[in-house]
Amino acid sequence: MRSALVKVTRCVGPGYVIATRETVGLDAQCVEVDLGRFWTAVDSERLAEAWDVGRGPLLPGFDEDWVHGARAELRNRVAGVLDGLAGAAEESGDLAAAVGWTRTVIERDPLSEQRVRALMLRLVRAGDRGAALSSYEQLRARLANELSSAPSPKTRLLAERIRAAGDGPPAPAAVPAASAPRLPPIVAARARLPFVGRDDELAWLSEAHGRALAEGTLVAAVAGHPGVGKTALAARFAVDRHAAGAAVLFGRCRPDGPTAYEVLADALAQLVAGAQPDQRKRWAAEAGGELVRLVPVLAASAPPPVGEPEGAARRTLAAVTQVLAELASQRPVVLVLDDVQWVDTPTVALLARLARASLPGPLLILLTFRRAGLGEHDGLRDLLHDLRRDGLLVQRTLEGLPAADAAGLVASAAGHEPSPEFALALQRHTDGNPFFIEEVLRGWDDAPVRGRDAAAIEAAIAGQRLPEGVQRIIGRSIDQLPDRSQDVLLEAAILGSAFDLEVLGALAELAPEALLDTLAVPLRIRLVEEDADDPGRLAFHHALVREVLLARAPAARRAAVHARAARALEALRGAGNAAQIAR
Repeated sequence: MRSALVKVTRCVGPGYVIATRETVGLDAQCVEVDLGRFWTAVDSERLAEAWDVGRGPLLPGFDEDWVHGARAELRNRVAGVLDGLAGAAEESGDLAAAVGWTRTVIERDPLSEQRVRALMLRLVRAGDRGAALSSYEQLRARLANELSSAPSPKTRLLAERIRAAGDGPPAPAAVPAASAPRLPPIVAARARLPFVGRDDELAWLSEAHGRALAEGTLVAAVAGHPGVGKTALAARFAVDRHAAGAAVLFGRCRPDGPTAYEVLADALAQLVAGAQPDQRKRWAAEAGGELVRLVPVLAASAPPPVGEPEGAARRTLAAVTQVLAELASQRPVVLVLDDVQWVDTPTVALLARLARASLPGPLLILLTFRRAGLGEHDGLRDLLHDLRRDGLLVQRTLEGLPAADAAGLVASAAGHEPSPEFALALQRHTDGNPFFIEEVLRGWDDAPVRGRDAAAIEAAIAGQRLPEGVQRIIGRSIDQLPDRSQDVLLEAAILGSAFDLEVLGALAELAPEALLDTLAVPLRIRLVEEDADDPGRLAFHHALVREVLLARAPAARRAAVHARAARALEALRGAGNAAQIAR
């Protein structure tokens, strides 16, 4: 070993190798390892960078056993990166890129039926039905030649529907004419609230539902900041599907220490409450006593739960699947699970299996979650990654309303049409967040809704007291950050709505790499964002984030940070700039 270390040191030079009694390795402070860069890019969701770094073979020329395992792990994660790139391209409307990324991942995993099905559907959407069917025939030939097997029934059914549809989308299964179960009360209530815009998002969800009709089961995930309208979008879509004959179930996760399967129990309880007595008895008889744990109202009709505790998860999955299977055999099912950033671990495991369960009819599982909460939930993040890898997930990030749609929301709140200047100013101030728009307008009787002076309107909006609802929602996102990240964001807020990383690093007394590490989570959940034209600058995602940071800090602390900012700026750029920041 000592001789080998000497040889390695001679090859790479002194100072790069660290050896202790138990380990030998390279000094991470001196050496950049491609594999480390790959994992960092994956964790930060920089998928294009991850693909660029991880596309090549790992340690070519080495044949030790441990290398084969590491190569297999890297291949799987690179395939997941390609799935993510394909999904992102599809969500942005770039079907050509989505098809290209899907073909690339199939080249690496040519026997994956899930990925070939995804390619077939993307080709159909791109208008190339012939290429979709050709992809199916190529898969069929590969399976026959290499495994002496045939495509699964799900893949064959998709090919048959593409053939039958001609130049249109794959033909969905017929929806029964009988009435669907009653709409969950919370969905009906949300659907009665003002709702504007979101035509593209509703079309995307309808397309996802069409995929579920064609393939059997699909998970659609809608991410976004608090208040941006995720629940409202899900409710509007659910109402439309219910009107078309689908069964709709709705459950909501809660932040205060959820019990196991609480969100599913919520959804099933609403379903059972609206069911006829004979239907309740049938579910109780078929799903068994385990269903009583989730829906106690069935206790009178179901046998008591039996079995060993270690088998409870399996029995719960069977009970939930039994109920959904009966519904899906009669009509399409839409299962909406809201705020899943708070979902419990047993439910995550159940969803992983439910998404892959073989049901007699179509099931669309619609998840909504806050971007800020996903970073702390490893189980949910892994679930979404695995489902995306297997072609069972489509995902979209919900952004704020554009100015035209914001004007419609203002009109519904104020009772008359706003001027374009007011709508644009309010949309910029709130980043089009519907909840923030409504909160700013609440109680503002003399708002210049019809004003034309843009500068006066912006001054009036800026002069409004920060609404408590806005402080509470943005504050929750900030509170989930590490303490050091919160401190650095306050220092950034003192510098302005946009800020130089060089100045912020000097103010925070952090080296560039440490500063970027501190800002990684705020960047990922988009409290701040990079300047596309200047990589050395960042900006707050919208003005209200900065306002909340400043409002939460005591005046004495703000003054102290102001003073340090002035000194840091003076040291970097001279006294003139320091005087400017001190104001």
